[in-house]
Amino acid sequence: MLQYLVNVTNTLFFPALLLAVLLGVVAERGADKKYIYPPKFIYLSGALGLLTAFVTALLELNTRVVVREYYNLALLAFLIVLQIAILFFISFRPNSGGVRLLTPPVFLFLPAYSMVDIFLFPSEFSVGMDNIYNAEYLLKWFGYIFALITALILFLAVFKVIKAFWREKPRLFRALAALLVLVLLLRDALAALYIFLGRGFIPQYELLINVIFFLSDRSYLFFTLSVTLTAVFALVLFFTEKKKELKGINPAVTRKLKAESLTKRRFSATALIFLIFSALFLQGGNFLMGKNIELTPPEIVTAEGGVISFPLETFADGRLKRYQFRTSGGVEVRFIIIKKPGGGYGVGLDACEICGQTGYYEKKDRVICIRCDVSINIGTIGFQGGCNPVPITFEIREQKLFIPIEVLEKEESRFQ
Repeated sequence: MLQYLVNVTNTLFFPALLLAVLLGVVAERGADKKYIYPPKFIYLSGALGLLTAFVTALLELNTRVVVREYYNLALLAFLIVLQIAILFFISFRPNSGGVRLLTPPVFLFLPAYSMVDIFLFPSEFSVGMDNIYNAEYLLKWFGYIFALITALILFLAVFKVIKAFWREKPRLFRALAALLVLVLLLRDALAALYIFLGRGFIPQYELLINVIFFLSDRSYLFFTLSVTLTAVFALVLFFTEKKKELKGINPAVTRKLKAESLTKRRFSATALIFLIFSALFLQGGNFLMGKNIELTPPEIVTAEGGVISFPLETFADGRLKRYQFRTSGGVEVRFIIIKKPGGGYGVGLDACEICGQTGYYEKKDRVICIRCDVSINIGTIGFQGGCNPVPITFEIREQKLFIPIEVLEKEESRFQ
């Protein structure tokens, strides 16, 4: 249960905030009909985005057609451009109505990007189970559904808070909303840079890699800043409404004003409560589960005659094999071997040029970098570049695979 509370919340928290900010601005400025799309057009965009995510999830689940890094990168590129545009309009042209032009594309690309994993998660519930008629399976569904409901309520509450705040304190709103969108933009830009590095699309400058890893290791800052800024919206609105002296031209108007003020305070309180829930799910859940992926220990191997040998039948199942060899200098050097789907063998260190010695694991017939979560094309293992394992020399003869130990001795510095 805890796993899916964390996973679903992590997947939907940031998209929910972005959508709430956008729709809050659009709804508050709704009097300017010139820039408003017909509601059916916006709903159609959202439905198309959900359909795209659903089809992508089906393809990923049943075929190997979809390479998620490329899919994510394409959608991230659009979302980054849209967030830059939202940031511009909020900061410099808040009254132009131009931000409303961005609503349909955001409704299209945001679900297409963020909902794929939401559709995929249920396919993992029964993994490792003999049958689904047990408490563990039901608890996973409970965690999944509860996190979905939490994200939906958070979105609705923040949307109402943003809409009211924009009307009450426009100047402060512009500053806080711009900061919030900037945080979301930087987070998505970091995700895009990770894919660029992992696929070798940009030069691997040491300074750039260090900056990306510095920010990645402190990814909790994006969540903390987002929660803080959203909480400021809710708190300021709550206390602003509480301090108001509400008196209308007659008792009926006064009662109406008080009811509206109470509604705003309730939405502010709801936003705060569900921000706390999200923080508990993410930060507390990650702490309890442990952030690192648990791997089975690599198999210890020794050398004979200056080489390490493996019967080829060892790799016939096509699964990733992890090994560890102790060099003459006392360094434990890890390496991986896998038989490729089209024939041949991928042999490399359990480390790469970008992410260092963090290594790889196998999940659903994919080899994935532990640090940056990039899925490695199995066919490219054994080739230099990107987030691929550092290739090492090997030889095949007499139905055996041989690795000279001198190759591993030269690479021991990567594991020190």
